[in-house]
Amino acid sequence: RITQGVLDPQKARLHIFTDDPVAILKGTREEVDRAKATMIMIWRALGFDLAFAKGQSGQSVVWIGHLITVFDDRVEAQIKPEFLHDLLEDTIKLLRRNTITYKSLRAYAGRSSHVANLMWAWRPFMDSLWAAIHTEGDAKARRRSRAPANQVWTHQVRSSLRWIRCFLTASGGQVIRTWPLAAYLSTAADIILAFDASAWGLGGVCYIRGIPRFYICEPLGEGDYKKFGKRPEDDDNGQQIWECLAALVVLKVWRHIWTNGRFTLGMRGDNVTALTMTMKFKASSPGVRTIAREVAHLLTSAPYMPIIYEHVPGIVNQVADVLSRRYDPSRVEGWTLPSSLTSATLTACPPRDKGFYIVDATDA
Repeated sequence: RITQGVLDPQKARLHIFTDDPVAILKGTREEVDRAKATMIMIWRALGFDLAFAKGQSGQSVVWIGHLITVFDDRVEAQIKPEFLHDLLEDTIKLLRRNTITYKSLRAYAGRSSHVANLMWAWRPFMDSLWAAIHTEGDAKARRRSRAPANQVWTHQVRSSLRWIRCFLTASGGQVIRTWPLAAYLSTAADIILAFDASAWGLGGVCYIRGIPRFYICEPLGEGDYKKFGKRPEDDDNGQQIWECLAALVVLKVWRHIWTNGRFTLGMRGDNVTALTMTMKFKASSPGVRTIAREVAHLLTSAPYMPIIYEHVPGIVNQVADVLSRRYDPSRVEGWTLPSSLTSATLTACPPRDKGFYIVDATDA
């Protein structure tokens, strides 16, 4: 605070992670050099030992394990490929074991949290790792689990390990996030994805600045019914699952729109389960849990976390609801496209086969 207090906040911003500072400087060469000298002199006057050999300056620096590069129109952050490769190898090794020592699990969770600092969608999947770690020294927990001394059973964290392996495998050993300047300066809430579902189909609309630009009107097929074990004629026809699947489909087909920069993702749905799944990546039923993991994997592509989710009554969500009922046998005759979508474009959805479910394909 002392250092920032003597610097012009319009030309210098200081950030510190534990004992690792980084400064963002703007101005002429003389102004930048003066700011650097000012910070160094203050820290020396306060008696801090400075590791000058580790000092970096320029448009690209390594800070807390991330390679951060500043361009004229964007900022990029990258996790070292070697770090990701080693993490994947260790993940595979842990999955092959029956037990994991607390020491190994703690080190692994710390390294995974490093990735989660950049990949915010990882955070919910860290819960089981830390929950297992927090049982260390708990005699009751050890008696219940009957795990060997100073160890936990791998099955306690297997779900998180598999998900991390899935992401690292799909990423190809490279994780880069980009924050464009134009996106940072623009207003949020430009993109709203409205979705709905019935036991016969999925409906969704992509609104850009309040105007419906694209829509989907997708029938559910035999493959969907077999995968999730629900059918229209069942007492429990899987409405919650189809709502969640609708959320996944609209995110997937319009990925090229919402990954471009800052956005507010308003998920207008009339099913609380679907919205909770999208926000928390968690669910109680196996079918919804499968979709939640797919959504989490998909949202790792987003440089900005969606900041608004909206639950509205079904009657307000009429357009997506009409689309979802296009293939309802009781409504096929006389069904018409909502008038608000006459200028919108129908988006073709990819087949929901094995290639559609990324996490399933790598969760063997």
